[in-house]
Amino acid sequence: MLQAGHSSVMRFLFLSTFFPMKKSIVAGAAFLSLLSALPVMAKNDNGLHLGARADANIELFGKTNADPACMQAAVRQRGTAFVDAFNAYNQSIVSALKIKTDAEVSAWAKVSVSERAIAIAAAEKTFTSSYNTASKKLLQAKNDARQVYSKAALSCMKKWSSSRSSTSSVSSGQSSTTSSASSASTVACSDLSGKLTGAFTLTSPINDEGRKLSLTGTGSVNGGSVQMNGVINGLGFVAVGRAAGDITITQSTQGTLVLHLEGPVQSGFSTLPKSFRYTVKSATGVFANVDTTGEAELQLKGDLNGSFRLEFKGKCDR
Repeated sequence: MLQAGHSSVMRFLFLSTFFPMKKSIVAGAAFLSLLSALPVMAKNDNGLHLGARADANIELFGKTNADPACMQAAVRQRGTAFVDAFNAYNQSIVSALKIKTDAEVSAWAKVSVSERAIAIAAAEKTFTSSYNTASKKLLQAKNDARQVYSKAALSCMKKWSSSRSSTSSVSSGQSSTTSSASSASTVACSDLSGKLTGAFTLTSPINDEGRKLSLTGTGSVNGGSVQMNGVINGLGFVAVGRAAGDITITQSTQGTLVLHLEGPVQSGFSTLPKSFRYTVKSATGVFANVDTTGEAELQLKGDLNGSFRLEFKGKCDR
């Protein structure tokens, strides 16, 4: 578009040199022509390409858990919307260029130099208006597609979480049935309760992938002294997501419990939440009958390094 402004200046110099009697009229027309080209240059970066950085938050949904089939449909919908938006934009620009060309051809059929210059300036002004309108529509369509995708991705995340909860409930029911059959006095599951305290270290600074904390501590869980260690990841450059991590709890040689912690839905770069929902990934020994899901509360003191307190509030599904 820089060439359009340059050509307007050259046309002004040419006309004012060879037609001095019409200089004032020609100068005004050429100046209007130059001004009409400037908005095009100003809006040349009006979202005409996807932009890797602009869509990085969308693509990082791939680092969270979501229903695969649901996400495939969401990605397909977004891609189709982008294709339709660019097709509409291209058609608008092609149509505007054809109209501009015809108008300029007609302008050169005029005998009067001043009328010719005014007609050319009008053609450029019309094209600029069409260009800016098409660009705004393209940008709006892209933003709309991203918003629809973000909502769909969030729905897919909830769908995955719901399916996990259903699977856990089925597993809990099967475990309870088996336990009852083997012994009427056997407890099907036990609430996971207790408190853990210790220290945390920031192993990853705040960047696109978010904060990463390493935790080590001790405490009492279900009446027994335990040791624990684990990692929790905060949210980075994403539209929405969940802070999550895994911790391992060990009671001497009596048993080991591995939990997956997952926080509520938050926007990118949010601070770590206080409330988490845990899911049992594996359990042995004294933890074999721990209920498969429950609630946990995390409290942190400090920034790069500090202390933590983790309290479990599990409930059995009886």
